[in-house]
Amino acid sequence: MTTHITPHSGEQLRRTVQLARQERLRQQNRDIGTRALSAIVLPDALPNDEGTEENLIETAKLSEDLNAQISTAWNGTGRSRLRVYFNEGTTPFFSQDYVTTPSFPLAFTLPSSNFQSDGVYSLHYTLQNNAGLEESDRITFTVDKTDPNRNITPAALRFNTDRIDLQYLTDNNGLPFTLPVFSRPLPGDRADIFLLPPNGASAVLVAQIPARPVAGFDPTTPMGGIIAKDKFVDANGDPLYPDGVLQFYYFAYSRAGNETRRPADSILSVAFKPLPTGLADPVIPLAVETTPLIDRADAIVGVNVQIPAFTNHQPNDEITVIWGSRSLAPFKVGTNPVFPLESPLIPYTTLLSEGTETGEGPKDVTATYRVLRGLLPFTPPAGATTEVDLRIPGPENPGPGPENPALGELKVFGGGPSPEENKIRVEDINLPVSVRLPAYAPLTAGEVLQVFWNDKEVPSASHTVIGDETEFDIEVPFAFVAAQGDGPRIPVYIQLTSPALPPGNAPTTVKIYVEVDTFQLGAMTPAAFPDMDDFFMSIGCCERIWEGAKLQVLGDPVNFSKDDTITVYWQGRATDDSEIPDTSGSEVFTLTEQQATDGFEYRIAFSEFVQPIADVDGQLHAWYTLKKTGGQTATADPVNTGVAYVMPSGCKCTAAGACDISLCPPTAKNANR
Repeated sequence: MTTHITPHSGEQLRRTVQLARQERLRQQNRDIGTRALSAIVLPDALPNDEGTEENLIETAKLSEDLNAQISTAWNGTGRSRLRVYFNEGTTPFFSQDYVTTPSFPLAFTLPSSNFQSDGVYSLHYTLQNNAGLEESDRITFTVDKTDPNRNITPAALRFNTDRIDLQYLTDNNGLPFTLPVFSRPLPGDRADIFLLPPNGASAVLVAQIPARPVAGFDPTTPMGGIIAKDKFVDANGDPLYPDGVLQFYYFAYSRAGNETRRPADSILSVAFKPLPTGLADPVIPLAVETTPLIDRADAIVGVNVQIPAFTNHQPNDEITVIWGSRSLAPFKVGTNPVFPLESPLIPYTTLLSEGTETGEGPKDVTATYRVLRGLLPFTPPAGATTEVDLRIPGPENPGPGPENPALGELKVFGGGPSPEENKIRVEDINLPVSVRLPAYAPLTAGEVLQVFWNDKEVPSASHTVIGDETEFDIEVPFAFVAAQGDGPRIPVYIQLTSPALPPGNAPTTVKIYVEVDTFQLGAMTPAAFPDMDDFFMSIGCCERIWEGAKLQVLGDPVNFSKDDTITVYWQGRATDDSEIPDTSGSEVFTLTEQQATDGFEYRIAFSEFVQPIADVDGQLHAWYTLKKTGGQTATADPVNTGVAYVMPSGCKCTAAGACDISLCPPTAKNANR
């Protein structure tokens, strides 16, 4: 015969054995008659009438030595010998000899190392005087480190509802709750109930279950109680927490103070405010055609779902969009929502995998959404359905992007002699440009190859596939190439379209970059010294020479373009045309679009360059070089001017106010200074 012991019956069996041992120890004190010596007293033990364990020691005190005492004095006033024993030990843990009777209560301690394990322990003592030896009554005490659920994580707190609203709190005078039945319930068990506020604040103690009494204790009855209404609303009846969810948990404690592990949080919806209504069907913005369609072009832009405005929305309302059967990442309505709200972009892998069938389609997909107020879901009447067609002509391309490396690599050649791959030169001017692509597989008759130059469709550069080609050679008129201008990296690619597939699904070859260098430099306009006096052919004090020599590079829309580089050079030369030492310099300019058209000015520093030239009555020469972005270079003819800074009186105009220049004629060159 097999006996099945339930957790409760097993616990009861152990308690019966434990109590029997306590009773056996007490009977041992009666086997030779009634003892005259009173038993040891444990001041720190918990009251026996609050539980079934005798002299239960709080777990928190087990790290300290156990306080004990003998309360009642023994007879006699002469010498005596006291010995205190632990359990059935024969060696006393406390010994003391007295010449006279000591004061009472007589206190001593039991080392904590003797009682760290769960169990029932006993204490007694012997006392010897000149007449004989006697033994005290034995007492027992209990060590219990096990929590009400045997140190195993308990189940979560239980409620009779899935939401809290004002009516429910009023009807029930708060929020009733129940703890699970523990696997080791005992009298003296108690519990604390906590609420986690939604704002991230610390947990709040909202209810306490007092210690369960011995009288009427039923181990199969769960602990429970009610969280008061004022834990959720203030004195005016206004909610203390926003609508959404509240989380609860608890800790239960044995009579010895052993705390259960924290269970999983229990979550309840908070619904004090009006619930969401008027939910309209979602909209797929990229599928609003008469026949809704999502193609590859849509996938590249990014497909999402819009949620129209609805009534009674709250900032913490959580919205989840469901594409087919797959839920996207949820998002909150927010404090200042702008409707329609937009879902996260739908990943391309989801576009492939969701729908009436998997893969590129064509297939139908329905999108809908759910508004979650706490744990309460609200959904629109219906979803939005669209066709998804991600098929492409030509070789397979698993990614959503238009570039398909399997179409092959383009090569571009100019029409001049000895053409260079992917380069258009001066020799190719006015001759058709050839765009070549090797045949790919599969070839499908009726598909169309279209050339794009500089990201622009070339109207006359297309080819309709026959199906037996080994190479495609499509001509681009030079006039179209010229209209796009020169450049070191002009993008070129071919797009493949099929009349049987959505135009947005057209793949392209990988872009190649063609160098176009057909620019031919015209005559270069020399620089100028705009302040130079026409009679003296010089710049002097009347021209404010101390500010430096102004050099002007005139605009040249024919030769100059944005991002071209101009380097200005200057040099001092003596009357015999020899170079004056340390008077040479240069400055580099990258042209803006305005500078290329209007030109620019630069001042050659006076003290560093101009003054040493004037000191020897020399000439300042200047010129510039042009370097095109395409690499061509040209040099303008030099210009020169005399420079002077010594007035007829000998005054040197090395700074403003150094000399009187009030008599200088107001010529066009200095009148506005």
